[in-house]
Parts: sequence; structure tokens; C-alpha cells
Amino acid sequence: MSRERKPPKMTGPFAQAAEDFIQYKRSCGFKYENEPKCLSRFCRFAEKQGVTSAELTRGLAEAWIKPRENEAAKSRSHRATCVRQFAIYLDSVGYDAYILPEQPGIHARSFVPYIFTHEQIRAIIREADATEPKEVAKNMHLALPVIFRILYCCGLRVSEVCNLQFRDVNLGAGLLTILKTAVTDISLFLILLKKPALLMQNISGGKKIPITFLWRLTVPESAR
Repeated sequence: MSRERKPPKMTGPFAQAAEDFIQYKRSCGFKYENEPKCLSRFCRFAEKQGVTSAELTRGLAEAWIKPRENEAAKSRSHRATCVRQFAIYLDSVGYDAYILPEQPGIHARSFVPYIFTHEQIRAIIREADATEPKEVAKNMHLALPVIFRILYCCGLRVSEVCNLQFRDVNLGAGLLTILKTAVTDISLFLILLKKPALLMQNISGGKKIPITFLWRLTVPESAR
């Protein structure tokens, strides 16, 4: 039996503002699962610095983002981003808050995206269409053409596509419902199908058809 984890506790003069900030972010559709831990640590840090009112000064912000021994650059970047977002919120609701400038040098991103050409995409789709059924994966030749088309046209993650179920596909409305994405609880993808019924036929062994991605609508948990 798994033990239920208690949410991080906010303390000190920033406690209520931090709780309100988390609720505000979640109401906007952001998960904000790790940020409460960071804010809880910031609240305790502010207390140790002798802060007695909910005023986020420049000195407090800069003290918070100072490098720590054996701390990874990514962790420091997360601390800086968290308190910067918190300061933006505090300032917007009337508190005195110093907003840290962007910290471009803290966490340099090494990832360089690879951009496929149209011909490369066509080649990938052709290979997916040419998949033969095998004993170890009898439905793979049916699934891959659909998977690659949705990946290409809708920009979903592989895990989001693989977790799709029949109830998540509304061919009449042209919608794919994606649960628990990286940012939101629900995302709706509007798709345009030349012949919508053929997509379901493709999944069960029929023809393959193109899908055109139109737009994405994010729906926060509070609006469901």
C-alpha cells in the first residue's frame, strides 16, 4: 500500500501568497507539481534571512539564486525560474517584488532539434505504410501508419500517441483528447480528415489517409 504524500508546507510571511500563486498557475492549466517544493524551500529560506513581511526584495532574490556547493546548473536554473515567476505574480497582485532578469547563462541548453525535410517525412511515412505483419506484433502494420501520421501532423509526444484509446478519438468533431500532457491536464487537438471514417478503418485494417493538424486547445482542470 503506497503512502500518500503530503503537499509541501508553506511557512513564514510568503506562505499565503505562495499558496495563492500555485492555485493561480494550476487554474491556468499548468500542472505545477514540482514548483511547490521549491516555493516551500524559498519560504523557509526567507524566514532564515529574517524576512518578516511579504516583500520580495532584490537582496533576497539574489541571495536565493546564489550558486550552492555541488549544485547542478539545472537545479539552480529551476530555483531562479521559480522565484522569478513568483515575483511576477506578486507584483501583479500588488506586492512589492523584485523581478529577477532572465538568467541565460545559468542553464545552457545543449539540445539542438533536427528538422526533417518534406522528402524525409514522406520516406518515413512510406516505410510505415510498408510495414508487414509479424507474429510478435500482429497489429504493428496497422498501428504504425496511424502513429506516424499523428506524430507528424499533431506534434504529439510518442507516449501521448501510444496512450490514445478509442474513447479519446472523436471523429465526428474531429478531436483527439490527450490526457495528462507535460503542461496541462487535458489538450484537445482539432484534426481535419478528408474521410474521417477511414481513420478508424485504418486502425482496424482498412485504408490509410492523411491527417491535417489545424489547432490545439488546452483546457485546464478547473474548466472541465
